[in-house]
Formats: sequence, structure tokens, C-alpha cells
Amino acid sequence: MRSPNLASQQQHRRHAGSISQRPDSKHVMFPGAVKSAFSYTMRFEQPSTYPALPTYRVVDQNGAVVDPDFVPDLSDEEVIKLYRDMLTVSIMDLIMFDAQRQGRLSFYMVSAGEEAVSVGTASALAKEDVVFCQYREQGVFKQRGFTLNDFMNQLFANQKDPGKGRNMPVHYGSRELNIHTISSPLATQLPQASGAAYALKIQRMQDPSIPPRVVAAYFGEGAASEGDFHAALNIAATRSCPVIFICRNNGYAISTPTLEQYRGDGIASRGLGYGIETIRVDGNDFWAVREVTKKARELALQDGGKPVLIEAMTYRVSHHSTSDDSFAYRARVEVEDWKRRDNPIARLRKWMEAKGCWDENKEKEARESIRRDVLKAFSEAEREKKPPVRTMFEDVYEHLTPDLRKQMKELKSQIERYPDEDTMTDRSLIIVTVLFVLILTALLTYCAVKYVRGVAAQSAEQPTHFGFETVTEGEKRERVAGVFTSVAESYDRMNDLMSFGWHRVWKDHFVASLNPGFSPLTSGPDPRGPQHILDIAGGTGDIAFRLLHTAHVVNGNPSVRVTISDINRAMLTVGRQRSASLPASQQAALTFVEANAEDLTKTRPLHPYPSASEPTSHDAQGKEEQAFFEPATATSEIPSNSVDLYTVAFGIRNFSNIPAALREAHRVLKPGGVFACLEFSKADKHPLFNALYKEWSFRAIPLIGQLVAADRDSYQYLVESIERFPSQEEFRDMIVDAGFVVAGQGYEDLTGGVAAIHKGMKPRA
Repeated sequence: MRSPNLASQQQHRRHAGSISQRPDSKHVMFPGAVKSAFSYTMRFEQPSTYPALPTYRVVDQNGAVVDPDFVPDLSDEEVIKLYRDMLTVSIMDLIMFDAQRQGRLSFYMVSAGEEAVSVGTASALAKEDVVFCQYREQGVFKQRGFTLNDFMNQLFANQKDPGKGRNMPVHYGSRELNIHTISSPLATQLPQASGAAYALKIQRMQDPSIPPRVVAAYFGEGAASEGDFHAALNIAATRSCPVIFICRNNGYAISTPTLEQYRGDGIASRGLGYGIETIRVDGNDFWAVREVTKKARELALQDGGKPVLIEAMTYRVSHHSTSDDSFAYRARVEVEDWKRRDNPIARLRKWMEAKGCWDENKEKEARESIRRDVLKAFSEAEREKKPPVRTMFEDVYEHLTPDLRKQMKELKSQIERYPDEDTMTDRSLIIVTVLFVLILTALLTYCAVKYVRGVAAQSAEQPTHFGFETVTEGEKRERVAGVFTSVAESYDRMNDLMSFGWHRVWKDHFVASLNPGFSPLTSGPDPRGPQHILDIAGGTGDIAFRLLHTAHVVNGNPSVRVTISDINRAMLTVGRQRSASLPASQQAALTFVEANAEDLTKTRPLHPYPSASEPTSHDAQGKEEQAFFEPATATSEIPSNSVDLYTVAFGIRNFSNIPAALREAHRVLKPGGVFACLEFSKADKHPLFNALYKEWSFRAIPLIGQLVAADRDSYQYLVESIERFPSQEEFRDMIVDAGFVVAGQGYEDLTGGVAAIHKGMKPRA
């Protein structure tokens, strides 16, 4: 026996199929077009004869209410919570974008300029509603309860990631929050959303006690060019599915502007074509977006369900993703104009300030606390272990198939046959280094003892070494200058002895990790645009020359320039002499300045090309040397926010006031600029190795200094300065205290911790 509902549906279909054209009718009565009036003049319809659909707005760009019927339906506390959600997305996006540039993440996508669309729409949905996102809806996740730890665990694909590391970054999902996991293929979520909405409709028809629910499906205007978009709207309209299609029309589908995507009246006109109730809204107006979504949800639940289309007009301020440089296809001034003129966060803030529930102090406190929370979650997630290897075979079938078991066994055998390469490399390196230290220490100690006995009678009593001595900052500067004047000519020899030659490998790795001349330091419209690098305490040019070679030759970017700064004139003189062997183009990109890293407002630049007519000075031994500097009164400043990359290699431990130097680095760097430091460090994570290294440092190196440079004191100081330098963790905290953002543990140990690379970013906002 057929059910009454089924019989009714079949009867309805027979009736619909019986439409016929009646005699003398004034309207079309064909099945494909009902009630279309006959015309006796041939005329093609032209889109230009129809006005564009209006865009609904509640609050204008100045935060003033322009809809006379608007009445806020949220308390001040609720508005503040949603505003903080928007701020959180904005701050997290900046930090994660920069983290990807540092190599901490493989990929990221930001939603700058579109925060009101995601947070505003989500705030009007019920927690029980089902959501399908694309990949720019961080605000939807945040508003519905996705925590910062949830974001970070997915981004780092660690063992706490619900997806078990199987998805790309930004492919979030949450069963608890009724949000389906994001997938990469464009627009596939749209027919899925229509199907889910149809299922909800049938479910409620079978059990009316179930609370009514809708499906919200997010997509960009670029996805509307996919066939899945049209299939989704058609099935939703013909089956009356309770689904809200929310289009973020941000002006660009990756690099394709809307003018090259379609010729019609945006995406809203397509909804009308499918018989769907449609509205266009100002996507930068939080209140308009929320009001529209509230009404759309009501409409979607009317009469058993029907689809609604919302086109939110906004602007994609950010690049499409970390794989994109949008300034290759749009003008920077266009982006800056949108950021200044119509920022959705700023618009809501103006409304809140006018209402009296927000002010500058609350804004500052909110941004600082959110940034701390983001960085805390970032650090915790980065340190978490990865999911077990076994999980890559699971969750496809209820039980592992024979083929999967065979594959898992093969993988296990490969892992056992080829253990972790990095671990083996570190172990081998430590063993080889220890053996080398033992042999070399024995040989050099024997030679050194004989030599020292021969010169002991001629040597005066050694003063207390200021490596461990408490002295004033002025005294330390003078003594350090004396040390480096003494070792300037044998600087490479000194580093070779102190690191067994590894300093060359460390420096190469340091520069390679910065990749100068390419997108991480971009300051112009081209991914390889002009960049200014400041190399501090780099007088001999060791790092600067590597930076220039990588930028100009490896990355093909001749617009990178490097300023070499050093407090010691002798070191700069050596660097100038060495630079003569560089190609002319690289020489032209170099600038040498004498400066104290703790105060870069006063620098003494070298002349580009020294001449015989310039004044001369004499070194400590009375040898005449060319004074390549401007007169002492001629000083210049390294301006604030003028440097893309600040580097210092094996020099910061000699600064008299390291915190002051870090603050000065923060001043001169541009927002988003990188502070990078390579320095001798603590190897105490490997006790045996650390003991041997200290034995070598304190006993052998000063004696070698006496042998190769007749200068035991300078080499003794350099050893002691390493011992006095803060630990990796302590120095990282100093970098953070100076205002920088660090990722993960904040440093990379080299050769068991003998040296370390520290990096920090100056926040963009």
C-alpha cells in the first residue's frame, strides 16, 4: 500500500506534466516557462537595461548607522566577544603568514578584509546548523568555538590534530561544531551542502520533533564559475532544500579579477535565475551581514525549506595564499586604499566607540592578550609529536585489508632499515668531533707547553680577563675594540680554531635559511624586489658577501643591497679590502659604516672609493692606514622601519648592552622584518661533548692564539665571552622582550649546541 505522501507527490507530478497551452491565451503555458506574456515585437533582452541589484548596508564606513529600522539585538558584551573573534583571526593570520615565510609551516591562507563576512554570518546561525566552508572562514570556526589550540594542531599536523595530519594546513573541520572538514577542490562543498540540506529536510519530515536546522555553504565568487555551483543551486531550488549559500565576492579568483570571470551582475543575479531568494550585502559591514543572515535563516526554514543566496561584497586585502604574490597582478596602492578606507574591523570598532563600549586602551589590551594567546598555542602545537605512522593506513576500512597490512609491514621494514637520518647525522657528528678534539688537544698541548715555557720569562703578569670581569660599558667597548683590532687580520683563522672550521658551514646554513633576495623579504611589487639588509658586527664581510651572492647570483635579484656595520674600524678596513675581489655589481650594492649597534642613529659611513687625498691615521703599531671614513662630525642615521633583514653573526656576545642592541634592531626593521643571529652557544644538552668542548676552549684555544697570533689575551677573552653569553632559552626570551615574535622554541642548535641560530620577526601590526 502506498503512503499518502508518496501518492500526493505522484499526483502532483501528473498535474504538473499536464500543462497545456489554452486557446487565445495571453501568456505562455509551456512546462518550461509559465505565465510569460506573448510579445509581438522581436526584441532581445539586454543586461544593461536592468539596474544592478542593490547592496544592503546598516553601518557606513564611519561607523554611523544608516538603516533607520536597525535595532541591535546583541548586548555590549556579545558585540565585544564577536569583535575579539575578528581581531583574533586578523592577528593569527599575520603571525601564521610570517611563520610560513620562516619555514615553520608549509602553507597558509589568510582572510584579511573578510573578517566581517565569516564572523557576522556565523553569529546568526544556530549551533545545530550544519556548515560547509571553503578555506577563508577562520572566523566561522572561531565564532562557533574552535580554539587557538585547535587551529594550531591542524596547522602543524601533530598528534592532537583530529585529521591525524592527513590534510594540508587550513583544512579545518569539527564534528562537535557541525562543520564539515574543508577540502581543496573548488566548489565540491556546494552540491554536498545541497544534499545535506535535503537530508535534514527529509529527517524532519519523518520526525517533526527534531528542531529545524539549515545548512550554510561558504564559497568565493571564483568557485561560482565551477559546474558544481550550478548543480548545487539547481538541486536546492527544485528540491526546496533549507540551505543558505554565502558567497564572498572579494574581487579576485586567485589572480583573475571579477571583470575577467563574468559579465553579468555579480553572483546574486544567478540566484534569481535559479528561482532562489537572493540578497546582496556590504560584506565589510558586520551588522548588515548579521541581519541578512538572520533573515535568510528564517526564509530557509519557511514552508518546509527553501534555498537562499547571499552575495557579500568585500575585498581580499591579502594575497590569495602564501604561494601567491598579488602585487604581480594588482597595484599596491589599490590594496592600501582598501585597507585604509574600508576595513571591516575598523568599521565595527568605530560603531563600538561611538556607542561607548570600546576605547583605545581596550583595543591595545585586546591585541596584546590575543597575540600572547596565539603565540602560546603556536609554541605548544609546534612542540607536539606527529601522529603515529600507523594512522596513515587507518580509517579507510573498518578493519585493515590484507593489502594495507602488507604496505604497513613494508613501510616498517624500510624505517628499520633506514633510521632517522637527522638523528644518525647528529650522533656521527658528535663522535667524530669528540675524537678530533681529543687527538688535537693532546698534540697542541704538548707543543704549547714547550713554547710557553720558552716565553714565560719574557711575559709580564696577565691582567684579570674581562670576559668574567665586571667593567663599565665604556671600558668593555674599548677592550672589545682592542681585541678585534688585534685579531682583524687573522679573523678567519681565529674562527677556524674556535669551531674546527665548522663556522664556514654554519654561516652557509645561516644565509641559506634566510634566502635573501626572495619572497620572505619582499618589500616591492616583485617577489624579488628591492631589499635592504643590515649586517651588524660584520666588518670583514663574511656574512654580507654570502648574502649578496645568494641574492644576486642564486636568486637573480640584483636589487638587494647590504649595509655592513661594525664598531671596529680595523675590521671594516679588512672587509673593504676583501670586497675588491667581488663583482662590480656586488661592490656597488655594499655600504660600510662605523656604528655602535646599541645606537644606530649615529653612523660614520665610508667613502665609496677612498683616495690618496683623504686624511690618514695610525694603528697601534704605528703603521699608516687609510682612514676611509667621513670626518668624525659627519654622522648619519639608519632610519626607523627601513631594514628588511637584520643579521649579526658571532658578534652579539661582544655587545656592551645586548637588550639595547635588540631594541635598536627592532626600531630599524620594517614591520614583518626579520632579526637573525648566529652565535656560539651552550652545548650542555650533551654533557660529555660539552665537557670536552670546554676543555678545548679554555685550555687549547688561548695557547693556539699565542702560537698563531702572539695574542693570548684576545683569544682568552673570546673564549670567556662565549661562556658568559646567555643560554639559548635566555637569549630567546631577550629577543621576545625586545618586541619580536619568535616561532617554536625560537632557535636552532648547530653541532650539538656549540652554535645556534636565533630568529625573530617584528610584528606587522
